[in-house]
Amino acid sequence: MLQTSFEATEDAIEAVVAYSRDQGEDFLAAVPFERFDRSDTTWWLVPSRKPPHYRYGKVAFVSEGVPARVFVGFCVEKGLDGAANATLARSAKAGYLMQADWTWHAVLRSLSTGAFRADLDRLRSRAKTPVFVQVRAEALSRRLVAEKSEVVRVHYDARKLRVEPDGSGAGLLGLAEGDNLRALGEKLAKLPDADWTWITFMAGLLFDVVPPRTPGAWDAADLWENAVKPWSSWLR
Repeated sequence: MLQTSFEATEDAIEAVVAYSRDQGEDFLAAVPFERFDRSDTTWWLVPSRKPPHYRYGKVAFVSEGVPARVFVGFCVEKGLDGAANATLARSAKAGYLMQADWTWHAVLRSLSTGAFRADLDRLRSRAKTPVFVQVRAEALSRRLVAEKSEVVRVHYDARKLRVEPDGSGAGLLGLAEGDNLRALGEKLAKLPDADWTWITFMAGLLFDVVPPRTPGAWDAADLWENAVKPWSSWLR
């Protein structure tokens, strides 16, 4: 397992942003998911501060809890669509409706053709460790309350998927051991009741949190160069 001494996601992302600015690469903005609990909430590096941030490809910094771990990697979301338009288009929740400019569409095409594996292979080669993939599906009510959800964790190594279902077993995703990236993309494209299903797709690296100055632990430079920059083409 990779290691870093950044326990708080806020500290990690502030250090990475400061390093990127020192390198003259100040093209991403840091945005917290929860404005009032900034230290341990998920943070995003986004290409624009203009909301809704769901539409962008971004890099997420996520605290994994106990034992202390931090995930750093690409994040993209599928919004609500189709039948949901009639309910939400004129409401304060219209930002949840997916539009043609959402990065999700391009990522789904890349998964369905198998092309996305080049991005995962590049990251795996740089980090010299399997890439951690997580897909979360939430079937939402008309009031945007999750009625059922499923999280599937996938370890990507040598183009193989090792699937670890987590929690409810709702079967929303229909992923199975042995599925490849193309199968993942095809199943995400054919979800039942897709109009009201929110998907969060993440792919990146998982770190154990270790004490400061631990030999080999990744610092801000390592995170920027090897966990953030490899996703530059998708940050849009």
